[in-house]
Amino acid sequence: MATSVAAFIGKAAKGPVGEAELIQSFDDYNNLYGDIDSEGDAMGIAVQSFYLNGGKSAFICRLAGEGSSLASISVNGEGSGGTPTTSPALVISASREGTWGNKVYVRLLKPDQDALTFTLEVGHQDKGKFVVDEQYSGLGMRAGDANYALSVVNGASSRVRLSLGDAADPDKAGEQYQAAVLTGGALDATVNTLFSAAITAPVSLSLNINALGAKQITLNPASFTTPLAGAAHATDGASVAFEIQKAVRALSTEQAYQSFTCAYSVDHFVLTSPEPARNADKPLASLEAGSGDFARLIRIGGSQPAEFKGTGAPGSFGTATYFNSNVVDGDLTLNVDGHGVVTVSLTKSKIGLQGVSNQDDGDAVALAIQNAVRALNPEIAAYKDFKCVYIGTPAGSRGFRLTSGNGSARVSSLTVPGGTLRTILGLNTGTQTAGRSVAQGTAHVVPLAALGLNDQGSEMAGGSENPPTANDYSDFYDSVLRKVRDVSILLVPGEYWAADGSGNAVIAATLAHCEKMKNRVVIIDPPPGLELDQEATVTALALPSSTYSVLYYPWVKVANPFYHAEKNPTASKTLSAPPSGFAAGMWSRIDGKRGVWKAPAGMEAGLFGAAGFEYIIEDGEQDQLNPLGVNCYRNMPGGGRVIWGARTLATKADPEWRYVPVRRTAIMIEQSIYNGIQWAVFEPNDHRLWSSLRANIGNFMNGLFRAGAFQGEKASDAYFVRCGLGDTMTQGDIDAGQVIVIVGFAPLKPAEFVIVRIQQKVNLQ
Repeated sequence: MATSVAAFIGKAAKGPVGEAELIQSFDDYNNLYGDIDSEGDAMGIAVQSFYLNGGKSAFICRLAGEGSSLASISVNGEGSGGTPTTSPALVISASREGTWGNKVYVRLLKPDQDALTFTLEVGHQDKGKFVVDEQYSGLGMRAGDANYALSVVNGASSRVRLSLGDAADPDKAGEQYQAAVLTGGALDATVNTLFSAAITAPVSLSLNINALGAKQITLNPASFTTPLAGAAHATDGASVAFEIQKAVRALSTEQAYQSFTCAYSVDHFVLTSPEPARNADKPLASLEAGSGDFARLIRIGGSQPAEFKGTGAPGSFGTATYFNSNVVDGDLTLNVDGHGVVTVSLTKSKIGLQGVSNQDDGDAVALAIQNAVRALNPEIAAYKDFKCVYIGTPAGSRGFRLTSGNGSARVSSLTVPGGTLRTILGLNTGTQTAGRSVAQGTAHVVPLAALGLNDQGSEMAGGSENPPTANDYSDFYDSVLRKVRDVSILLVPGEYWAADGSGNAVIAATLAHCEKMKNRVVIIDPPPGLELDQEATVTALALPSSTYSVLYYPWVKVANPFYHAEKNPTASKTLSAPPSGFAAGMWSRIDGKRGVWKAPAGMEAGLFGAAGFEYIIEDGEQDQLNPLGVNCYRNMPGGGRVIWGARTLATKADPEWRYVPVRRTAIMIEQSIYNGIQWAVFEPNDHRLWSSLRANIGNFMNGLFRAGAFQGEKASDAYFVRCGLGDTMTQGDIDAGQVIVIVGFAPLKPAEFVIVRIQQKVNLQ
């Protein structure tokens, strides 16, 4: 088994709460839990010390006390009729509790205000500017879709979580969901033969209703209930609508198909999917049409934008000099796809009018209008793909035709309400041809594009964190950490033994967990600022006398990451770090190099990252502290700063387990054997099983013996394995379903004191 997997439990700057997250480096810690955020960040400093001194695998267990809260920010939905929802449609919260979330900034962007999708950017500020850390594009509000905002962001973001606000929560009174309505673009109602001339053979149409998948229907004019006669436009339009509805309802008994309707109104088709009952297997209403020939004919599929054809002065445009003589510096106001009235300005000298060709000058004016509108906002489809053309022939149709750039807007429309050039260009009167519009079931709850639109982004607020209590630690040990069997070293950064000897409730809970599990050891930090210079001082601390507890002393001085000679010269160059992180790293380093049976101390145990110690330990203090189980950090001549001690706090109470390597070797052997003989469960409990167990365990123990883990010149002196009836078991044990194995070993014990005796030899001749 792994012998030096550490678990750091307690308060951290950020990251998952109430979970044991495995990391392999300090970079992993920074990515998940953040950089060391203050001089008092005990967790960050302890983990850094662990990895500086040889640590490898570690579980980080961030705990937060009751009452801790998430930073958050809310945004309302688009609503209906131009009025946003009165309550939030979307709540953006920090992924975990704590004040760190108050430093998270977000932006919500929609390149087109009518878009049913949006982009969420999550980041931070740097010198007052928003910096993007995470970006999620094309998000929607329809549960079950691949781009559903809550699923996409909550499944990928390490910083934020999304939830529905009251306006978008189906269980709240203020919910805004609706039926899905696809309104086709306007058709020429003056042509009675529009349908009868075009639909002479079977035609197909692809529809996706409520995201149940694209389904194709076929309409055969030969079998129409009301044949296409070409005599009345509205009658034929109603006949086509009826056949579409009939074909969809014939697809399936699914409620979405049975509730579907299609109607023809004056000059356009209206397809509707009513809002279904919302539960786990019924999606929200939506409608999508394919882009085939028939869909284009009835203007419900593909891009079917709105058009405005000016009819103000077609006769006046007949002269070649009209535009050159009449156009002046001026402006036009337009409203494209409901984005609001905007003004575009034209400068005559930049248009390039020649007064030679009516068509050429008309084309030049049209191009100038088109470029001016596209320049309004290249990110909005209605503007980006806006078109303006001049029609010079025939004479009765002369004029400018303006086309919206977005045929998929919720409301595709185009008007020219004013401007000094409106009459001159014949745009004071005209004919608007409505484009296709779509209102999906989630249209009202799509968030407003009004969050963090500036360079700073919008800051989340309300994050707080209360310190975890001893009960929080106990609950975490019982519910989570007991299941993580690889852990063998526990540390509780920020918690230390009380100087008045009253102990520490968190450390007591941690030690109780170790005693219960019997496969892990807690490294306890002494109180800072207390010099342990004699036996009486240590005795007054009333340290626990458990074989599963170890203490190192004194606290270590490390470089202060917040000191900077120019930016922060008043900060202290060093700060005090708890000794436990250094020791845990050293355990891992020595285990990897020499084995768990080697004491993690001595000249080989040089500390990295230590700039000094809170107190200096000399031989006198060492002689006082070592017999009490206090392992010292010392400055040794020729060896630098090293660990000088390898005892548990059971030194006097249980001398058999006084040494750290003995306790940890026993844990390693017990856990390895336990894991290695699970194959024996439910095997027949007879002499064949006992023999197999003796051989299996004996091979393992012999491997350790050959690696130098035990005392003894030969295997029989180093260990034994016993298992058998009359030896380790009675018939009662066997009847109770128990197979009992007894394993013994002769542990290696460190040479703490090297004694040199010098004797003078006399009477030399």
